[in-house]
Amino acid sequence: PTPCKDPTPSGDPTPRKDPPPCKDRSHPARLGVEVEVVEGGLNDLPGGTARMVEELFARDGTRDVFFLDSATPERTRFSYMGGMGGPLWRRVSYTLNEGEDDDDDDPGGTLTVEDRRGSTSVVGCPSIFDWITGQASLFSGFDDRLALLPFEFWGGPIGYLGYELKCQTGGQRAHRSGNCDACFFVVDRFICADHHTGDLYAVAVYDTGVGGHG
Repeated sequence: PTPCKDPTPSGDPTPRKDPPPCKDRSHPARLGVEVEVVEGGLNDLPGGTARMVEELFARDGTRDVFFLDSATPERTRFSYMGGMGGPLWRRVSYTLNEGEDDDDDDPGGTLTVEDRRGSTSVVGCPSIFDWITGQASLFSGFDDRLALLPFEFWGGPIGYLGYELKCQTGGQRAHRSGNCDACFFVVDRFICADHHTGDLYAVAVYDTGVGGHG
């Protein structure tokens, strides 16, 4: 993505080197997946997917719960849900750096990553889109069995991007947010509900280099 402005001051004969892309040090070397299918499990469930989320993930609150629900089966076939997951699960936030004024903002930011044990790392990150690209690559087509599934979400980041991140895609940042500018869960355990067949899929993504699947 294009930064908000040229970081080289006027009259400086030596251009600054671009900072290295941000790296989440929790990256596993290679992923594997386990899938369990309950055929027709949704058809016999009173309350449907909303009841599933309430019973399986939200009994103790909803801080780390996600629910991407299909509005209607005709428009969207699948719903996804989950909570705090396994060893690869992360809570990730990103905050843009602040300059002296809105026209002089550093387009980079700070990436804060917390795992399920509460261990936190903070790294500089010139663009949140670098991090998203790395995660998308990691969670894409990593196991041949994924091609057999009827859906195309296999874990990875779920969250939101704030409006002011336009400064990392060629726009100008006009305001400052009181919240973080992006926030994600990195998902490694989730349930997918197929509203066409009624089947339920329990998916677990794991690091093949670590013994056990957590």
